[in-house]
Amino acid sequence: MPRAVRRPLLRPLLAAALTIALISCRKDKPVPVEELFTTRTLAMSHLQRGQLPEAEVQFKKLIELAPDDPLGYANLGLTFLQEGRFKDAEEQLLRARKLDASNADVALTLAKLYALTNRPSDAQKILDELRRADPRNAHALYALAELDARSTDSAALRRRQGRLQELLILEPANLAVRLDLIDLLVHSGQADSAVRELEEVRRIPPEPPKEARADLEQSIQLLRAGKLAEACAPLDRFSRAMRLTSPYQASLEKVKWVEGPIAGTPVLTYAPTELISTRGLHRTAPTDSVRFVDATDESGLLEPQRGAAPAAAGAVAIAVGDVRGDGRDNLFVSSWSAERKSSVAKLFAIQRGFATDITTRSGIAATGAAICSTTRATAPSRTCRPEPASAT
Repeated sequence: MPRAVRRPLLRPLLAAALTIALISCRKDKPVPVEELFTTRTLAMSHLQRGQLPEAEVQFKKLIELAPDDPLGYANLGLTFLQEGRFKDAEEQLLRARKLDASNADVALTLAKLYALTNRPSDAQKILDELRRADPRNAHALYALAELDARSTDSAALRRRQGRLQELLILEPANLAVRLDLIDLLVHSGQADSAVRELEEVRRIPPEPPKEARADLEQSIQLLRAGKLAEACAPLDRFSRAMRLTSPYQASLEKVKWVEGPIAGTPVLTYAPTELISTRGLHRTAPTDSVRFVDATDESGLLEPQRGAAPAAAGAVAIAVGDVRGDGRDNLFVSSWSAERKSSVAKLFAIQRGFATDITTRSGIAATGAAICSTTRATAPSRTCRPEPASAT
Protein backbone atom coordinates (compact mmCIF):
# COMPACT_ATOMS: atom_id res chain seq x y z
CA MET A 1 0.00 0.00 0.00
CA PRO A 2 1.34 -1.50 0.32
CA ARG A 3 2.23 -0.67 1.97
CA ALA A 4 1.16 -2.29 0.09
CA VAL A 5 -0.16 1.98 -1.15
CA ARG A 6 2.83 0.18 1.42
CA ARG A 7 1.59 4.30 2.58
CA PRO A 8 -1.86 5.31 3.92
CA LEU A 9 -4.49 6.37 1.36
CA LEU A 10 -7.28 8.77 1.68
CA ARG A 11 -7.31 11.95 3.78
CA PRO A 12 -6.18 13.07 7.23
CA LEU A 13 -7.97 11.17 9.97
CA LEU A 14 -9.82 14.09 11.49
CA ALA A 15 -11.00 15.32 8.11
CA ALA A 16 -12.21 11.83 7.25
CA ALA A 17 -14.02 11.59 10.56
CA LEU A 18 -15.89 14.81 9.86
CA THR A 19 -16.65 13.75 6.30
CA ILE A 20 -18.02 10.39 7.38
CA ALA A 21 -20.15 12.01 10.04
CA LEU A 22 -21.54 14.57 7.61
CA ILE A 23 -22.18 12.60 4.43
CA SER A 24 -22.97 9.12 5.61
CA CYS A 25 -26.57 9.77 6.52
CA ARG A 26 -29.05 7.56 4.77
CA LYS A 27 -32.12 9.25 3.40
CA ASP A 28 -34.30 7.66 6.02
CA LYS A 29 -32.14 8.16 9.10
CA PRO A 30 -28.60 9.06 10.09
CA VAL A 31 -26.05 6.32 10.68
CA PRO A 32 -24.56 6.26 14.19
CA VAL A 33 -20.98 7.53 14.08
CA GLU A 34 -20.00 4.80 16.55
CA GLU A 35 -21.13 2.12 14.10
CA LEU A 36 -19.15 3.72 11.30
CA PHE A 37 -15.94 3.81 13.27
CA THR A 38 -16.42 0.33 14.70
CA THR A 39 -16.90 -1.06 11.20
CA ARG A 40 -13.93 0.84 9.84
CA THR A 41 -11.68 -0.23 12.72
CA LEU A 42 -12.61 -3.89 12.30
CA ALA A 43 -12.06 -3.69 8.56
CA MET A 44 -8.63 -2.09 8.90
CA SER A 45 -7.61 -4.61 11.57
CA HIS A 46 -8.51 -7.51 9.27
CA LEU A 47 -6.69 -5.93 6.33
CA GLN A 48 -3.52 -5.30 8.32
CA ARG A 49 -3.50 -8.87 9.58
CA GLY A 50 -3.97 -10.33 6.13
CA GLN A 51 -7.49 -11.56 6.92
CA LEU A 52 -8.76 -10.49 3.52
CA PRO A 53 -12.17 -12.24 3.39
CA GLU A 54 -13.07 -10.73 6.77
CA ALA A 55 -11.83 -7.32 5.61
CA GLU A 56 -14.00 -7.59 2.51
CA VAL A 57 -17.12 -8.17 4.61
CA GLN A 58 -16.46 -5.15 6.82
CA PHE A 59 -15.56 -2.79 3.97
CA LYS A 60 -18.75 -3.76 2.14
CA LYS A 61 -20.63 -2.94 5.32
CA LEU A 62 -18.82 0.41 5.52
CA ILE A 63 -19.87 1.18 1.93
CA GLU A 64 -23.46 0.38 2.83
CA LEU A 65 -23.27 2.73 5.81
CA ALA A 66 -21.49 5.53 3.91
CA PRO A 67 -22.17 5.06 0.19
CA ASP A 68 -21.09 8.59 -0.75
CA ASP A 69 -17.64 8.40 0.85
CA PRO A 70 -14.68 7.05 -1.15
CA LEU A 71 -13.10 5.46 1.93
CA GLY A 72 -14.88 2.12 1.75
CA TYR A 73 -14.48 1.70 -2.01
CA ALA A 74 -10.75 2.49 -1.91
CA ASN A 75 -10.08 0.07 0.95
CA LEU A 76 -12.20 -2.64 -0.64
CA GLY A 77 -10.29 -2.12 -3.89
CA LEU A 78 -6.99 -2.56 -2.07
CA THR A 79 -8.31 -5.71 -0.40
CA PHE A 80 -9.21 -7.17 -3.80
CA LEU A 81 -5.83 -6.08 -5.18
CA GLN A 82 -4.02 -7.96 -2.44
CA GLU A 83 -6.13 -11.03 -3.21
CA GLY A 84 -5.26 -10.80 -6.89
CA ARG A 85 -8.89 -10.08 -7.84
CA PHE A 86 -7.93 -7.39 -10.31
CA LYS A 87 -11.28 -6.91 -12.04
CA ASP A 88 -13.09 -6.43 -8.72
CA ALA A 89 -10.30 -4.15 -7.47
CA GLU A 90 -10.53 -1.95 -10.55
CA GLU A 91 -14.29 -1.56 -10.17
CA GLN A 92 -13.98 -0.37 -6.57
CA LEU A 93 -11.00 1.91 -7.21
CA LEU A 94 -12.78 3.58 -10.13
CA ARG A 95 -15.76 4.22 -7.84
CA ALA A 96 -13.46 5.78 -5.26
CA ARG A 97 -11.77 7.91 -7.88
CA LYS A 98 -15.12 9.09 -9.24
CA LEU A 99 -16.03 10.30 -5.74
CA ASP A 100 -12.61 11.89 -5.15
CA ALA A 101 -10.85 12.50 -8.46
CA SER A 102 -8.11 14.58 -6.84
CA ASN A 103 -6.94 11.88 -4.44
CA ALA A 104 -3.36 10.97 -5.37
CA ASP A 105 -3.21 7.74 -3.39
CA VAL A 106 -6.29 6.22 -5.02
CA ALA A 107 -4.75 7.12 -8.39
CA LEU A 108 -1.45 5.49 -7.41
CA THR A 109 -3.24 2.29 -6.47
CA LEU A 110 -5.18 2.26 -9.71
CA ALA A 111 -1.96 2.82 -11.66
CA LYS A 112 -0.40 -0.16 -9.86
CA LEU A 113 -3.37 -2.31 -10.85
CA TYR A 114 -2.93 -1.29 -14.49
CA ALA A 115 0.78 -2.17 -14.29
CA LEU A 116 -0.04 -5.58 -12.81
CA THR A 117 -2.57 -6.28 -15.56
CA ASN A 118 -0.18 -5.47 -18.42
CA ARG A 119 -1.54 -2.01 -19.15
CA PRO A 120 1.63 0.07 -18.68
CA SER A 121 0.40 2.89 -20.93
CA ASP A 122 -2.70 3.34 -18.73
CA ALA A 123 -0.54 3.25 -15.61
CA GLN A 124 1.86 5.83 -17.04
CA LYS A 125 -1.02 8.09 -18.08
CA ILE A 126 -2.28 8.25 -14.49
CA LEU A 127 1.21 8.73 -13.06
CA ASP A 128 1.97 11.52 -15.56
CA GLU A 129 -1.25 13.24 -14.49
CA LEU A 130 -0.16 13.01 -10.86
CA ARG A 131 3.22 14.49 -11.75
CA ARG A 132 1.62 17.40 -13.58
CA ALA A 133 -0.68 18.06 -10.64
CA ASP A 134 2.18 17.86 -8.14
CA PRO A 135 5.74 17.77 -9.52
CA ARG A 136 7.03 17.00 -6.01
CA ASN A 137 4.97 13.82 -5.63
CA ALA A 138 7.83 11.43 -4.84
CA HIS A 139 5.56 8.37 -4.87
CA ALA A 140 4.42 9.07 -8.43
CA LEU A 141 7.99 9.69 -9.59
CA TYR A 142 9.24 6.48 -7.97
CA ALA A 143 6.34 4.58 -9.55
CA LEU A 144 7.34 5.92 -12.95
CA ALA A 145 10.91 4.76 -12.28
CA GLU A 146 9.59 1.29 -11.44
CA LEU A 147 7.60 1.23 -14.67
CA ASP A 148 10.78 2.07 -16.59
CA ALA A 149 12.61 -0.72 -14.75
CA ARG A 150 10.33 -3.28 -16.41
CA SER A 151 11.76 -2.43 -19.81
CA THR A 152 15.25 -3.38 -20.98
CA ASP A 153 15.59 -0.85 -23.80
CA SER A 154 18.18 1.86 -23.42
CA ALA A 155 15.65 4.72 -23.53
CA ALA A 156 13.74 3.29 -20.55
CA LEU A 157 16.97 2.82 -18.60
CA ARG A 158 17.96 6.42 -19.25
CA ARG A 159 14.51 7.61 -18.17
CA ARG A 160 14.74 5.55 -14.99
CA GLN A 161 18.16 6.97 -14.18
CA GLY A 162 16.85 10.48 -14.71
CA ARG A 163 13.83 9.86 -12.50
CA LEU A 164 15.96 8.44 -9.69
CA GLN A 165 18.32 11.42 -9.92
CA GLU A 166 15.33 13.77 -9.81
CA LEU A 167 14.04 11.92 -6.73
CA LEU A 168 17.36 12.54 -5.00
CA ILE A 169 16.90 16.25 -5.61
CA LEU A 170 13.55 15.99 -3.82
CA GLU A 171 14.84 13.52 -1.20
CA PRO A 172 18.65 13.97 -1.02
CA ALA A 173 19.02 11.70 2.03
CA ASN A 174 16.80 8.91 0.68
CA LEU A 175 18.82 5.72 1.04
CA ALA A 176 16.37 3.50 -0.88
CA VAL A 177 16.48 5.70 -3.98
CA ARG A 178 20.26 6.05 -3.84
CA LEU A 179 20.79 2.29 -3.63
CA ASP A 180 18.50 1.79 -6.63
CA LEU A 181 20.49 4.38 -8.55
CA ILE A 182 23.82 2.77 -7.59
CA ASP A 183 22.59 -0.61 -8.79
CA LEU A 184 21.50 0.90 -12.12
CA LEU A 185 24.81 2.76 -12.57
CA VAL A 186 26.90 -0.35 -11.93
CA HIS A 187 24.84 -2.49 -14.30
CA SER A 188 25.15 0.14 -17.02
CA GLY A 189 28.92 0.40 -16.57
CA GLN A 190 29.01 3.90 -15.03
CA ALA A 191 31.66 3.18 -12.40
CA ASP A 192 32.62 6.80 -11.64
CA SER A 193 29.01 7.85 -11.07
CA ALA A 194 28.44 4.81 -8.85
CA VAL A 195 31.47 5.76 -6.74
CA ARG A 196 30.09 9.28 -6.22
CA GLU A 197 26.77 7.87 -5.02
CA LEU A 198 28.49 5.40 -2.69
CA GLU A 199 30.54 8.23 -1.21
CA GLU A 200 27.27 10.06 -0.55
CA VAL A 201 25.97 6.99 1.28
CA ARG A 202 29.14 7.05 3.38
CA ARG A 203 28.86 10.80 4.01
CA ILE A 204 25.14 11.23 4.75
CA PRO A 205 24.06 10.04 8.21
CA PRO A 206 23.18 7.64 9.66
CA GLU A 207 26.40 5.68 9.35
CA PRO A 208 26.08 2.23 7.74
CA PRO A 209 26.08 -0.69 10.18
CA LYS A 210 29.50 -1.90 11.24
CA GLU A 211 29.22 -5.22 9.42
CA ALA A 212 28.52 -3.42 6.10
CA ARG A 213 31.34 -0.86 6.17
CA ALA A 214 34.07 -3.18 4.89
CA ASP A 215 31.97 -4.11 1.86
CA LEU A 216 31.24 -0.43 1.22
CA GLU A 217 34.94 0.48 1.23
CA GLN A 218 35.86 -2.50 -0.93
CA SER A 219 33.16 -1.63 -3.45
CA ILE A 220 34.42 1.95 -3.74
CA GLN A 221 38.05 0.84 -4.20
CA LEU A 222 37.19 -1.74 -6.87
CA LEU A 223 34.96 0.67 -8.78
CA ARG A 224 37.63 3.36 -8.69
CA ALA A 225 40.00 0.82 -10.23
CA GLY A 226 37.45 0.12 -12.96
CA LYS A 227 36.91 -3.47 -11.77
CA LEU A 228 33.13 -3.54 -12.09
CA ALA A 229 32.79 -7.32 -12.21
CA GLU A 230 34.81 -7.77 -9.01
CA ALA A 231 32.90 -4.97 -7.28
CA CYS A 232 29.56 -6.71 -7.76
CA ALA A 233 29.90 -9.23 -4.91
CA PRO A 234 30.83 -6.79 -2.09
CA LEU A 235 28.37 -4.22 -3.46
CA ASP A 236 25.58 -6.78 -3.42
CA ARG A 237 26.41 -7.75 0.19
CA PHE A 238 26.46 -4.09 1.20
CA SER A 239 23.15 -3.40 -0.51
CA ARG A 240 21.42 -6.37 1.15
CA ALA A 241 22.75 -5.36 4.56
CA MET A 242 21.49 -1.81 4.13
CA ARG A 243 18.04 -2.95 2.99
CA LEU A 244 17.50 -4.59 6.38
CA THR A 245 18.15 -1.39 8.32
CA SER A 246 15.55 0.97 9.77
CA PRO A 247 16.86 4.01 7.82
CA TYR A 248 16.37 2.12 4.57
CA GLN A 249 12.85 1.04 5.50
CA ALA A 250 11.97 4.59 6.54
CA SER A 251 13.32 6.05 3.29
CA LEU A 252 11.46 3.46 1.21
CA GLU A 253 8.24 4.40 3.01
CA LYS A 254 8.60 7.95 1.67
CA VAL A 255 8.62 6.93 -1.98
CA LYS A 256 7.39 3.39 -2.51
CA TRP A 257 4.55 2.38 -4.78
CA VAL A 258 1.73 -0.01 -3.96
CA GLU A 259 2.71 -3.66 -3.50
CA GLY A 260 0.92 -6.26 -5.59
CA PRO A 261 -0.26 -9.67 -4.43
CA ILE A 262 2.35 -12.27 -3.51
CA ALA A 263 1.44 -15.84 -4.40
CA GLY A 264 0.92 -17.97 -1.31
CA THR A 265 1.49 -15.08 1.09
CA PRO A 266 -1.68 -13.54 2.53
CA VAL A 267 0.31 -10.96 4.54
CA LEU A 268 2.04 -8.74 2.02
CA THR A 269 5.33 -6.96 2.39
CA TYR A 270 3.19 -3.87 2.14
CA ALA A 271 0.95 -3.45 5.16
CA PRO A 272 -1.06 -0.23 4.99
CA THR A 273 -0.89 1.73 8.20
CA GLU A 274 -4.38 2.89 7.36
CA LEU A 275 -6.07 4.00 4.22
CA ILE A 276 -6.77 7.27 5.94
CA SER A 277 -3.62 9.33 6.16
CA THR A 278 -2.53 10.25 9.67
CA ARG A 279 0.13 12.72 8.60
CA GLY A 280 0.24 15.73 10.86
CA LEU A 281 -1.43 13.89 13.72
CA HIS A 282 1.64 12.21 15.22
CA ARG A 283 2.63 13.56 18.60
CA THR A 284 5.28 12.56 21.06
CA ALA A 285 3.52 10.85 23.94
CA PRO A 286 4.48 11.89 27.47
CA THR A 287 6.13 9.11 29.42
CA ASP A 288 3.29 8.89 31.92
CA SER A 289 0.85 8.06 29.11
CA VAL A 290 2.68 4.89 28.02
CA ARG A 291 0.95 1.69 29.09
CA PHE A 292 1.71 -1.96 28.47
CA VAL A 293 -1.19 -4.29 27.76
CA ASP A 294 -1.39 -8.05 27.37
CA ALA A 295 -1.85 -8.69 23.62
CA THR A 296 -1.41 -12.46 23.77
CA ASP A 297 -4.94 -13.27 22.65
CA GLU A 298 -4.71 -10.92 19.65
CA SER A 299 -1.16 -11.79 18.61
CA GLY A 300 -2.06 -14.91 16.66
CA LEU A 301 0.46 -17.05 18.55
CA LEU A 302 -0.22 -20.43 20.11
CA GLU A 303 -2.56 -20.41 23.08
CA PRO A 304 -0.50 -21.03 26.23
CA GLN A 305 -1.47 -24.13 28.18
CA ARG A 306 -2.52 -22.44 31.39
CA GLY A 307 -2.71 -24.65 34.43
CA ALA A 308 -0.54 -27.37 32.94
CA ALA A 309 1.95 -28.97 35.27
CA PRO A 310 5.55 -27.95 34.58
CA ALA A 311 6.51 -31.53 33.79
CA ALA A 312 3.73 -31.80 31.23
CA ALA A 313 4.75 -28.67 29.42
CA GLY A 314 7.76 -30.31 27.78
CA ALA A 315 10.56 -28.40 26.08
CA VAL A 316 9.90 -25.03 24.51
CA ALA A 317 12.10 -23.87 21.63
CA ILE A 318 11.96 -20.40 20.11
CA ALA A 319 14.01 -18.83 17.34
CA VAL A 320 13.73 -15.61 15.34
CA GLY A 321 15.21 -15.07 11.90
CA ASP A 322 14.54 -14.14 8.29
CA VAL A 323 13.61 -17.62 7.10
CA ARG A 324 12.05 -16.57 3.77
CA GLY A 325 14.68 -14.03 2.80
CA ASP A 326 12.18 -11.18 2.49
CA GLY A 327 13.89 -8.83 4.94
CA ARG A 328 11.46 -9.54 7.80
CA ASP A 329 11.95 -11.79 10.78
CA ASN A 330 9.92 -14.95 11.21
CA LEU A 331 9.21 -16.67 14.52
CA PHE A 332 9.67 -20.42 15.04
CA VAL A 333 7.98 -21.86 18.14
CA SER A 334 7.90 -25.45 19.34
CA SER A 335 5.73 -25.94 22.42
CA TRP A 336 3.74 -28.60 24.21
CA SER A 337 0.19 -29.33 23.06
CA ALA A 338 -2.04 -30.78 25.77
CA GLU A 339 -4.53 -31.88 23.11
CA ARG A 340 -1.99 -33.82 21.05
CA LYS A 341 0.12 -34.78 24.06
CA SER A 342 3.22 -33.89 22.11
CA SER A 343 5.19 -30.85 21.02
CA VAL A 344 3.95 -28.91 18.00
CA ALA A 345 6.25 -26.80 15.81
CA LYS A 346 4.90 -23.65 14.19
CA LEU A 347 6.40 -20.99 11.93
CA PHE A 348 4.91 -17.49 12.03
CA ALA A 349 5.26 -14.44 9.80
CA ILE A 350 5.40 -11.32 11.97
CA GLN A 351 3.95 -8.08 10.64
CA ARG A 352 2.92 -4.95 12.50
CA GLY A 353 2.80 -6.81 15.82
CA PHE A 354 0.64 -9.69 14.60
CA ALA A 355 1.67 -13.28 13.92
CA THR A 356 0.34 -15.27 10.97
CA ASP A 357 0.76 -19.05 10.94
CA ILE A 358 2.63 -20.02 7.75
CA THR A 359 3.66 -23.51 8.87
CA THR A 360 1.79 -25.44 6.17
CA ARG A 361 2.94 -23.47 3.15
CA SER A 362 6.49 -23.07 4.49
CA GLY A 363 7.12 -26.82 4.14
CA ILE A 364 8.98 -27.16 7.44
CA ALA A 365 8.89 -30.60 9.06
CA ALA A 366 9.68 -31.15 12.72
CA THR A 367 8.68 -34.51 14.14
CA GLY A 368 8.97 -34.96 17.88
CA ALA A 369 9.86 -32.33 20.43
CA ALA A 370 12.34 -29.60 19.57
CA ILE A 371 14.56 -28.81 22.55
CA CYS A 372 16.49 -26.05 20.81
CA SER A 373 16.27 -24.15 17.56
CA THR A 374 18.16 -21.66 15.49
CA THR A 375 17.51 -19.78 12.29
CA ARG A 376 19.93 -18.68 9.66
CA ALA A 377 19.06 -15.37 8.06
CA THR A 378 18.81 -15.58 4.32
CA ALA A 379 18.39 -12.92 1.72
CA PRO A 380 17.76 -13.21 -1.99
CA SER A 381 20.92 -12.82 -3.97
CA ARG A 382 21.06 -11.26 -7.40
CA THR A 383 23.36 -11.94 -10.28
CA CYS A 384 25.39 -8.77 -10.51
CA ARG A 385 27.24 -8.11 -13.72
CA PRO A 386 28.11 -4.86 -15.46
CA GLU A 387 26.40 -4.19 -18.73
CA PRO A 388 27.86 -1.91 -21.38
CA ALA A 389 26.74 1.67 -21.13
CA SER A 390 24.09 2.63 -23.65
CA ALA A 391 25.04 5.18 -26.23
CA THR A 392 23.28 8.48 -25.81
